[in-house]
Amino acid sequence: MEAVSDSPDLSTRVGEELQAFAAAQRERLAPLGPRLIPFLAAASEAAAGGKRLRAAFCHAGWVVGGGTGDDEAVARASAALEWLQASVPSFSSKL
Repeated sequence: MEAVSDSPDLSTRVGEELQAFAAAQRERLAPLGPRLIPFLAAASEAAAGGKRLRAAFCHAGWVVGGGTGDDEAVARASAALEWLQASVPSFSSKL
């Protein structure tokens, strides 16, 4: 069984997924005007860096559940968890 610590690239892949998502959202939201940019910027900033514990737990759950090898979907799911957690404090503080 692969240990979570044996996946040093998970944090990097999660960071790349988060950057790609933020870029796609910037493009998608651009027609709505510049007022949404601070919200996206705050969420992106909150999601940058960190220990990526949620990502590690997501990956560990996948491995314990029988997942093997390197699955890109696990990095995307992990990034989604990181984005969700990072977005909640950012958006609630702006309201």
